[in-house]
Amino acid sequence: MSTSPLPSAPLSKASTTNTIETPIPPTPIFSKPTIPYDNPLLATEGFKTVPTSPLTSARQTASEKKKTSILLEEDEKVDEKKQAFLDKYDPGEMAIPIPQISDMNLHRRMVRTFYLDNLLWATARLQRHVWVAASEEEVYKDLWTAERRDRLHEDLLRYTQAVKSFEYWKTSMMQTVDLVTPPNYDTYGRTLAMLECASHHESDPSALATIKSISNTLFKDLTDFSRTQAPAHLQRAECLNAKRRKRGLLNRMAMSTFGGLTLIVPMLIMVLDPRKLVSVVTTSVFTLAVGLILAIWMDEAESKDMIAATAAYAAVLVVFVGAGTTV
Repeated sequence: MSTSPLPSAPLSKASTTNTIETPIPPTPIFSKPTIPYDNPLLATEGFKTVPTSPLTSARQTASEKKKTSILLEEDEKVDEKKQAFLDKYDPGEMAIPIPQISDMNLHRRMVRTFYLDNLLWATARLQRHVWVAASEEEVYKDLWTAERRDRLHEDLLRYTQAVKSFEYWKTSMMQTVDLVTPPNYDTYGRTLAMLECASHHESDPSALATIKSISNTLFKDLTDFSRTQAPAHLQRAECLNAKRRKRGLLNRMAMSTFGGLTLIVPMLIMVLDPRKLVSVVTTSVFTLAVGLILAIWMDEAESKDMIAATAAYAAVLVVFVGAGTTV
């Protein structure tokens, strides 16, 4: 028995015009934005990371450590070679103790000794000319020539410069300042002495190169320390300038106060007791006192300046004596 298909219901005109819309899934809130590949800073397509195995990383670390150790060993060998080179010219133990430069008291004594030694040597050179000129022996008569006069002139200049240098040293700021020295600075002078001795005795190019290398290292250490200490030096200089300004201000205030009191005090005495005897005694006592104080205080002034200042002060007080005194 055959079944015939059921006749389909006729579609209406409205159903033929409607289309079925496919629903669009919603966009996730934390969706990853699309990366534009035309921007080299944002594109990731061109970047390819090669995975590094732990074994390769360990090998690289071991090779770097080996290179570092090799460099350190080479530096140690170079330092040992330099030290062995310097040991040949070690001055050894001194008969007199060598002062430490970092100790400023010993440093000042050492420099003072050198200045005095320079002055004594210049004096001895002058004394040599005196012995040559004053000798009555025949062998000395031919020594006083024009060349000796030229040498005498040079020795006089040397002596004058030695005196000026020593006078400058005694009044310089080095008498009170404290220096900041780099580490192992007390051995620098010893090293310089050994380098000078080596330069005098060595002529081999390799030895001269070693001397130059040691000198450059020594100079580099001092330069590096000076650069690191530059801010400290500036701060120390500012502190010294501030102390100097403060000291000058206090001196000026003390001087102005002293000048005012030397006029106010005798004026009050003569006004409160206008008798002539009191005024004369007050004027005499204060004139002598002020003259002595100025002589002690103004140590750099000349005698004529002291006389002028005392006379001017006495003239001011005499005006008070003549203005209002009674018997």
